[in-house]
Amino acid sequence: MRRAGTQAEWYTAVGSRMSRQGGSAHRPGAVEARVRELIFQVLPPSTQPIGDADLLTEHGMDSVTATQLSCMLAESFDLLLSPAIALEYPTLQSLSNRIVQLVTAEGRRQAG
Repeated sequence: MRRAGTQAEWYTAVGSRMSRQGGSAHRPGAVEARVRELIFQVLPPSTQPIGDADLLTEHGMDSVTATQLSCMLAESFDLLLSPAIALEYPTLQSLSNRIVQLVTAEGRRQAG
């Protein structure tokens, strides 16, 4: 079964744009979009949309996909992350917010 095409394709397009934009890719909205894209890449295909407050485990997240997601997030944002970050921040909203915090803090450290 194929993912909801328009939503998954939109997140893929946003991620591709982010990688070409460089510095603007670390704006909160762009970070959130990239986190969503990566979540859609690791979760099993579904016809159900993932709401911001939905538990990712209800959409198929398990320890294996959480570890995969952690590696993808770490690579995408050049961060050191716990393999369990997706389980520690179990919703799309909480995980996105945490990555935004980490990216913003890292940017401040590098600028300072």
